[in-house]
Amino acid sequence: MTESLGPYSGGISVEFRVLGSLGVSSLGREWCVPSAPKQQQTLALLLLQANRFVSASSLSRELWGDARPKTSGATLQAYIAQVRRFLAKMSGAAAARRAGAVR
Repeated sequence: MTESLGPYSGGISVEFRVLGSLGVSSLGREWCVPSAPKQQQTLALLLLQANRFVSASSLSRELWGDARPKTSGATLQAYIAQVRRFLAKMSGAAAARRAGAVR
């Protein structure tokens, strides 16, 4: 899956690999994806819904199922912040957001 990260990225083309090991490359450079499994899962879930807003409750359901920890809301916010930092570091772009959802 190859995506442009939009107008804030200067039109940089980014390749996301979601089959097998999660991978990201841009401008001939391979980027290290977040190392924690739940952070990788969060990034993969957002990639599978590329250019769509995904609700926090939907992400929580996918990440934890019925075994959501009491801190799932705060933990999910931390995962999203880490994904945003990763994208910003990679290209200067950030994930779009609106109340209760991320894209």
